[in-house]
Amino acid sequence: MCVTSVRRCTSTSLEAKLVKLAHNVRMAPTAAAAAAAAAAAATASARRLAVATERAPPGALACQRDSSLRSLRTAVRACHERVLPATKKTKAQRFFELELQDTATTSPDAFKQTRTDAGVLAFGLLVVLFPEGGGQPWDTGNIDGVAVDQVYVKDGRCLHRVAARENAEAPFVEGQEVVATVDWARRFDHMQQHSAQHLFSAIADAHGYETTTWSLGEERCNVELMPTAAAAAVETDAPSATSEPASAKKKPGKGGKDRNVVSSAVLHQIEAEVNAAIVKGLAMMPSFATPGTAEWDKIAAKFEPGQMPEAMRIVTIDGLDANPCCGTHVQNIAQLQSLRILSTEFARGATRVWFVAGDRVNREFSRMLKNEQAMTKLLSCAPEEHAPRAEKLLQFQKNATKELKNLQKELASSIVRELVAQSGEGVVAYHRADGDLGFLQTLLSLIGDAKNDAVFVLTAGDARGEGLFVLAGPADFIATYGRTVLPLIDGKGGGGKNGILQGKAKGLDKVDALTTKLQELRLQQ
Repeated sequence: MCVTSVRRCTSTSLEAKLVKLAHNVRMAPTAAAAAAAAAAAATASARRLAVATERAPPGALACQRDSSLRSLRTAVRACHERVLPATKKTKAQRFFELELQDTATTSPDAFKQTRTDAGVLAFGLLVVLFPEGGGQPWDTGNIDGVAVDQVYVKDGRCLHRVAARENAEAPFVEGQEVVATVDWARRFDHMQQHSAQHLFSAIADAHGYETTTWSLGEERCNVELMPTAAAAAVETDAPSATSEPASAKKKPGKGGKDRNVVSSAVLHQIEAEVNAAIVKGLAMMPSFATPGTAEWDKIAAKFEPGQMPEAMRIVTIDGLDANPCCGTHVQNIAQLQSLRILSTEFARGATRVWFVAGDRVNREFSRMLKNEQAMTKLLSCAPEEHAPRAEKLLQFQKNATKELKNLQKELASSIVRELVAQSGEGVVAYHRADGDLGFLQTLLSLIGDAKNDAVFVLTAGDARGEGLFVLAGPADFIATYGRTVLPLIDGKGGGGKNGILQGKAKGLDKVDALTTKLQELRLQQ
């Protein structure tokens, strides 16, 4: 097997937790003790497997050794009630944390002792639901029909969170035999997406782009790519809004940062090579790297001194990639079916690439097809004519908007001439039902210096209810009286400087009262 890529581990935290978890397992110290324990277990109500081991490296969970497991019979070690106190935004939450036994009541053939490639005796903790880690969300499922909402490692223990029914006792008791069952649809989806990320990152590595981080979302996944020095030197074209398969949502910054943007041409090539590899049907398998092996030496170089775990789980794509990982994966990359890049954006100095793989590709296609059918109906044209028709409509809208603004300006000029002619009365009011703040501001700009000699009350919206207002007049008058009269129209606004006060009002039907009050105040000056 030729390994061409070893990348930085992104799951060190969970690996370390699993080391601690593995060391918490009760182990038989001698063969005699193991035999005695096995004999006692055979007569107990909750029969358990006697497992002797020298060490349990991280990645020893049953779901990690065999990600195709869908259920497992085991027993309850502990079930503790927990309560999260209420916050300003959430109510108090009551739930139970369930810890399962390390051994199962199923036959020994269900999960045998094995030896790693390095020859170290290891065994699997019989936990079938994967805890959160390595960028992969936790599994859900049920334990004897009781829903498991979350799985996580805490204080060296793998815990299953189950909801608590109101006023109900603990759903399980210590020693109770149970069957843990995985939500297979969710598990397999995570396997497809996580394995696709490994494959994508391996191909990107070969093109000189390192994966700095990744995320497995509910609908879409993303990886962030940074070029090596060699790749950055030749990368010139950034993804654009019309590039395929990706479109940049954020433009790259200045100062040479555009060198970090992966071009659409390179992304095309990576995507094509990923799908070609899927067709080959390469095996994907977990193993363990231990000190003294070639794999260990390659991986150790990626860690800071003292941070390397005592053993590391490696997920290998046959002949292509070897990467430290704690997640669940497919057994053959043919199970990925296909991968499709959806878009890109510039984030944190890197190119964030959004993608889907496996069954998500079909779901994404169905969603796009539904949108295409809706657009066909709206635009009354064939799909291949959508873009030209949309461009034509947008240009028409642009021209119409420009013409409308010109007409509104002409209308505003006519209105202002009439208002200024009436300004000798001291206070002038104008309302437009279909107006907006932009139109009111156009009126205001045309009124200009005339507001230094009179008060203008401009409103828009529902004349019997809510709308917008602008008060404009002599600066000292508006500063002194502007806010004092707003309660008459239930108005709230900002400004007040330079003789202008604007905002929203809930009582435009009271504008006459406002105008009358302003006239009284003007006469008092």
